[in-house]
Amino acid sequence: MKHLERLEEIDRKIAQARESSDIKDELQSHLEDVEQRRVELNEKINRLFAYVDAGKAKFENLESNSVVSLFYKVLGMQEALVEEEHQNFVQSALEYNAALDQLHLLDFEIKIVRRKLHDISKMQMNVDALLEEKQKIINVHDAATARKIGSYDNLIYSARKKERDGLKLIAELDKILKDLRFIYDIVNKTGDWMSENRGARNYLPFWYNKQIKLASRASSRVQNNLDEIGKHILKFDSEIQLKKMYVKDYLDRLFDQLIKDWVANYYFKSTEKNIKDTIAVLESLKIGIEEKLAFLKEDVELLIKEKREFLLKL
Repeated sequence: MKHLERLEEIDRKIAQARESSDIKDELQSHLEDVEQRRVELNEKINRLFAYVDAGKAKFENLESNSVVSLFYKVLGMQEALVEEEHQNFVQSALEYNAALDQLHLLDFEIKIVRRKLHDISKMQMNVDALLEEKQKIINVHDAATARKIGSYDNLIYSARKKERDGLKLIAELDKILKDLRFIYDIVNKTGDWMSENRGARNYLPFWYNKQIKLASRASSRVQNNLDEIGKHILKFDSEIQLKKMYVKDYLDRLFDQLIKDWVANYYFKSTEKNIKDTIAVLESLKIGIEEKLAFLKEDVELLIKEKREFLLKL
């Protein structure tokens, strides 16, 4: 019956850890309050230091043989003023030193509270390790309960796998969108040149021809990636529909059939619109996947919490 003794020991340690974690919020709130008081006290110390420094200079000026000192000496007021400034200086210095002492005490208190919070965090981590050990013992000695725990594990695994699939989809969409924005930029610039110069494709400067080749390669990548991503989206969520898009076709027509300026203008304008529409569809699709991922994340957190509570009650 060693496993039963070990389970009892685990439950005892978990109970101790949970008791400690109950005061975590209270300690965190107290820490924030102390840190705010420290900020305010530090500002007060800076003001007091400036006041003490100015008082010291004024007191020393009255004691010296300065013009101000001689002026008050002639009026017979020097001794009284020296005494008054001396008292003010001493009082300010005492307040400054007292504030410094308070600051040191607050720093010490902050250190203690942070250490306690750190210890509680470690205990909470220990709870997760203890629960993991508890589950292993149950898996060996209690098949019925193990199946119930296993159902949580299966649901968590499935949700996390779907999360990973969604993140891969977003990464692929980002690549496609990057290519499409590059293509749009080249189409836009080339179209502007054709319009401004009323030129044919054969008269395009070298830079434009080079960029058109790069854009053509990008369009092939986009088409291949779109065909592939459509299959993955259906697996990720059958409710998300991706309309079949033929990006490469309209770009091939654009780059192969530019003859004169009026024809080019027509092709460029229609192609720009097609690319914009494609980008808009894919950006909307990305938002939909991101929203789905947010729900999946919440589901995983809820399942983990439910599993944890189930293990704690055993």
